[in-house]
Formats: sequence, C-alpha cells, structure tokens
Amino acid sequence: MRRVPTLDTPALPLAAAMAMAMAGAHGQPLRACASDADFPPYVFTASSGESGVAQDTGLAINVLQRALRRAGLEPAAVQRLPWKRCREMVAHGQLDIASTICTSTPAASTPTPHRCARRTI
Repeated sequence: MRRVPTLDTPALPLAAAMAMAMAGAHGQPLRACASDADFPPYVFTASSGESGVAQDTGLAINVLQRALRRAGLEPAAVQRLPWKRCREMVAHGQLDIASTICTSTPAASTPTPHRCARRTI
C-alpha cells in the first residue's frame, strides 16, 4: 500500500513541495483534508465572533496555511473527513495532502489523541 503524505511523515517537505507546485501550476488552491475528529489544539472546529460561524482551525491547519502563504500560494481548501477516507482520497489523487499530526499507525482508520502529545510540528 502506498504511503500517504501527511504532516507527521518525514516526507512532508518533499510531499508539500510537490503538492504546492502542482497546485500552483494549475492556479488552484491545494486540496487538503484533516480528520473530522476534534483534537485541540491540533485540529478542531471553533465558532468565530458574534456570528458564531463554525471554522476549522488548529495547529495542523494553521501550519499548512502559513507554509502556503510563505510560498506565495493561495490557502488550502481543507475538508474535514473521516481519517480513513481522507487517506484514501489522497492515495487516489482526489486530494493533494492529508493534514494531521495524530496517528496511531500508518494504516490507522482513526487518529488517536494520545499520540499527539508526543509529536512536534
């Protein structure tokens, strides 16, 4: 099975550079996904301001968006999906990168929060 690029893999710089180049070459924002499970402060949904509009945020999403801005590219369109579907969509080219730092094993279907504390960004 092909390894899916995520923000916690050693291949991140190469995977991110390739994905950013592909997105930039097509003039389209990077297509990213993150787990639909909330793991604050890494990935979670927060309401913003008085309007109370829900917005996906967290360290994993913010690091990805900042890297894209520094590269002069548009922010990524990040979808929150079940982790297994997120990884499969990246593996099949439907999305460009999986953005998360919480995994239990490479084949895990659901990220686990206890591993997040031992990871660094």
